[in-house]
Amino acid sequence: MEIKHVRWEAVEGNGLIAIVIDNNIITFKKITGRKPQSYYLLAILDAAIPGWRERAEALHLAREHCWFVETRTNNFGGTNIILKVIRDYGLRDVPTVARLHINCFSQVSSFKVWLGDLAPLAAEINRLFPQVVLSPEVDEYGAFQAKTHGYEGHSVRLTVYVPKDVDTKKVRFPGDPSGLIEEPKEEAKVG
Repeated sequence: MEIKHVRWEAVEGNGLIAIVIDNNIITFKKITGRKPQSYYLLAILDAAIPGWRERAEALHLAREHCWFVETRTNNFGGTNIILKVIRDYGLRDVPTVARLHINCFSQVSSFKVWLGDLAPLAAEINRLFPQVVLSPEVDEYGAFQAKTHGYEGHSVRLTVYVPKDVDTKKVRFPGDPSGLIEEPKEEAKVG
C-alpha cells in the first residue's frame, strides 16, 4: 500500500488530499480545506504517483468487456462522469463500474476506483475540464508548480509527502480517562 498526502494551494483556496494506492485501487480523499478544482486533478495525481497514467492505461487495455463513458449534468450544474461496461448486450447487461463527480463549483469529490477504470474517466475529465500542466521539477521549497497555458491562467502549488505513522503507544481508546479529573494509573512495575 502506498499513501501520499498532497497539499494544494491556489487562488481558489487550499486543502490537503490523501491518495492511497492498494492493489491497483486508488482512493482520492479530501482531508482538510477545500476540494480541489477539477482542472487540478491530473496534476495532483501526476505529482503524487509518478507513472500512474501508464499503469492505468495498461490495466485499462487489458479490460475484458467493451466500455463507454457517459457524462451527465445534474440540475445544480454538477457533472457525473460514468464508466459503463457491456457484459451482455443481448440482455442489456450494462452496469456502471466507476464514476467521478465534479460539483457545481467545478470541484472534485472524493473517489475510490480501480486504476484501470480511472484511465477513461481521467481522459473525459481532461476533455471537459482542461488541465493544468505540472512542472517536472520542484521549486526551492520542494513543491511542484502547475499552470495552464490557456486564457484562464489557473495555477496551483502542490507539495507531496508521505505522512508519518501514528505512534500507537500514545493511542487511547474511547472511554479511557483523559487525566483531567484523575491521574492515569501507572502500569505495575515488575522488578
